[in-house]
Amino acid sequence: MKAVAYCRVSTDNQKDERNNPNPGWCHQKYCSLNDILLLEIFKDQAVSGSNDIENRVGLPALFTFLNKTDLFLM
Repeated sequence: MKAVAYCRVSTDNQKDERNNPNPGWCHQKYCSLNDILLLEIFKDQAVSGSNDIENRVGLPALFTFLNKTDLFLM
């Protein structure tokens, strides 16, 4: 099975690598434990969840990636 992941942190403090060294680590760990090939991790750092998609970088990139592959959202 193949997968992609999306991570978002809301504040600059959460974005700080000392506080959150790898926001995608749980996705990587889950996939490795379940024989899932993690193709890509998309991130929006210090972006509020209330922001529209136009104000993000990672989420639109995720949708673009999905449109170019044979993956689908579940």
